[in-house]
Amino acid sequence: NNLLLAGLTECTNYEVQVQTVCDTGATDFTLPIAFTTLGCGACRDISYCPTAGGDTEYEWIENVQIGFINNTSGNDGGYGDFTGDGGPTTELLTFTSNPISLTPGFSGGTYPEWFVVYIDFNQDGDFGDTGEKAFDSGMTVISTITGNIVVPGTAAIGSTRMRVVMRWNSSPAGPCAATFNNGEVEDYCVSINAGIAPNCAVPINLAQTDSTLTSATIAWETVGDAGDYSLQYRKVGLTAWNTLPSPTNSLTLPNLETCEDYEVRVRANCTGTFSDYSSSIFVKTSCLTNVSESDLAAKLGLSISPNPFTDDIQLGFRLDRAQSITIELTDALGRSVYLSQQDLPAGTHQLKLSPTLVPGVYGLKLKAEDGQLSQKLVRR
Repeated sequence: NNLLLAGLTECTNYEVQVQTVCDTGATDFTLPIAFTTLGCGACRDISYCPTAGGDTEYEWIENVQIGFINNTSGNDGGYGDFTGDGGPTTELLTFTSNPISLTPGFSGGTYPEWFVVYIDFNQDGDFGDTGEKAFDSGMTVISTITGNIVVPGTAAIGSTRMRVVMRWNSSPAGPCAATFNNGEVEDYCVSINAGIAPNCAVPINLAQTDSTLTSATIAWETVGDAGDYSLQYRKVGLTAWNTLPSPTNSLTLPNLETCEDYEVRVRANCTGTFSDYSSSIFVKTSCLTNVSESDLAAKLGLSISPNPFTDDIQLGFRLDRAQSITIELTDALGRSVYLSQQDLPAGTHQLKLSPTLVPGVYGLKLKAEDGQLSQKLVRR
């Protein structure tokens, strides 16, 4: 009472009927049973985790647009499955950025909605791998929101599942929440095909182009198709990296320690991929020079008024070159109560300080590249 049907075509819909044949004759055929052979790709061959919005009386996913998908679905009762034959689908190429538009639908008013889109890029039957949260609105919206979905160069070629989740008033809990109040989910098939890999070479010729007591500027050669860069740095002797984004091929590292060595490396970020990090270079912040305090006072021409003061202090000084300066106030116990760090050009400067202090005696420290000056201040 079973039969193997061989030689069928993959990803094809079939119907089967059965009749009983006896010595006295044959019965009528049963009602047809429909089935589809495997080979349609991960989108239809794999059973993905079920999920649905629990209440769509007042809000639902109205429209989804990406590529050739432009689906105005209206209220699907919490879940819309558009992965079957004839469902809207589109091609997405690796290494590309694809505009997406998501529109909520409402009844009786508008409500704040949060959208997230997941794509099973490696076609392993889930949405939990790195980068498979392909779009996140990052906030609630009451109208159409647009953005871009980047298809990584590592995405598996073939048909895979795209899941759109909309939740009222907060970020969706994930792609597989069994059910949630007020919102909707829609599933689509998208076909991943090979795109053209960008020129995303490892950055070269890193060099330090400038430094101050507390900063260092790094530059490198532009990479052809880089959209931006990631720069990592760490103080020599430490293991953890600090990472900063850079939109161009030059970046100033802020808030460094004076007269210290740092290790720096850079990678290029391109659409759908990124390079390896470059070889490291080592940079050094400027050091204080051995200028006596009396010579430094004459060089800077520091003036402070009024002193004693009640609310504001006016500092006057001059710099013979552009540099970073630090102004610090300390209390009678040596504790820092005010700190300001500024990058200033060469020339004469007048700075107004408005520290919130109780009456008492304070120390003022002005640190420049040639040394440090100290003065006593009195707060009335």
